[in-house]
Amino acid sequence: MAGQRAAKTNQRHPHVPKETIASRDKGKRKADKPAEERVLSKRTKFNPVSIRDFECLRTLGEGGFAKVLLVRPKLSGMVTRSKRENRLYAMKVLRQDIMSMSHRADFFAEMRTLSNLPWNPFIAGFVNTFHDEINMYLLLELIPYRHLLSRLFLAPKNTLESNTALFYTANIVCAIAFLHNHGVVHCDIKPENILIGADGYLALADFGMAKTEKNLTPRDVWAGYGTTMYRAIELQGGRNNPPDMRTAKCIDWWSLGCIVYEMHTGEPAWEGGEDDKVVMESILRGTKEMKWPTGEYIPTELRRFITSLLTPDPIDRLGVNGANEIKQHEWLSDYPWSTIMKRTAQAPWIPERRNITDVPHTRPLPRPDEVPSLDIVEPPRLYQFSDIAPRDEASSL
Repeated sequence: MAGQRAAKTNQRHPHVPKETIASRDKGKRKADKPAEERVLSKRTKFNPVSIRDFECLRTLGEGGFAKVLLVRPKLSGMVTRSKRENRLYAMKVLRQDIMSMSHRADFFAEMRTLSNLPWNPFIAGFVNTFHDEINMYLLLELIPYRHLLSRLFLAPKNTLESNTALFYTANIVCAIAFLHNHGVVHCDIKPENILIGADGYLALADFGMAKTEKNLTPRDVWAGYGTTMYRAIELQGGRNNPPDMRTAKCIDWWSLGCIVYEMHTGEPAWEGGEDDKVVMESILRGTKEMKWPTGEYIPTELRRFITSLLTPDPIDRLGVNGANEIKQHEWLSDYPWSTIMKRTAQAPWIPERRNITDVPHTRPLPRPDEVPSLDIVEPPRLYQFSDIAPRDEASSL
């Protein structure tokens, strides 16, 4: 009996069974992996997938090193273990060979942020992530109709009706409140990153610049964060960066102020257009030189709401004490917030129910050398609203 026990122990550590040594070494090997590899290989409640498991139907968008594709799984239940077939998703594809270190960091920041968040209807949901030798892939729920910027372009004089702007403001406040309650600052809220779903409600997307309390970084890393027109004044030029999470959250409330101004006036809050230097100078001059449209009635309480969000010092900015401070402002205090949270309020504008795959062929499909092993197919039929993965499917698995 003693001989059998001795046979199962390690010679260097006679009191430690071999099984313990092996499990310890296995854990050490796992810890030795790069952080990026550990995140990419982390098991989730979704099935493991690869690019071979999908077919590409359209290119939805593209940038310098990334494409967003309209894809569907080849087999039902492959992505989310759902038995419902032919679900459509958005897939962000990023080329590793042309990505800078900062872009790679943005990708992993977005992936970590989304994968750690519980599902919420005001956030464009994370589905899965994987990679190969050429690309990194982020699979997201599909919200294909419009973003807020295109909605503004369609409106007369690029201005929304007051009830529509109020409804959208309430949606954005709910999205920001959810993120802040989970310790996340978006840092790049702008009309292009706010999507309009099939029910007319909004969902916040693109978390590549998101910050959490764990990754608040030194000043030099914040340089250039966000889009200049919607970037908080404390991130402009050589000004000081937020010292803690409480003031960091005020970055998102500043962006909300810029968007609310734009929805009501049809113009950006700051002068300069596409000239970032001029825009920055306009922001640094502050709201005292902000031009309000002539001939348009802007309620006094709305002006105070916007200027309170655009206060230069984050400590004095509306929202520094949380989302309830926003909701209790005189412009929003009478709003029926429960109807927004329960999504029982009728949206003032519903996207046209068109064929989802009816995307103009102005954007080229990915070449075989860009995304190897991805099949490009012509949609065999017209896809309808029921073909989109339900907004709450991720939360019900």
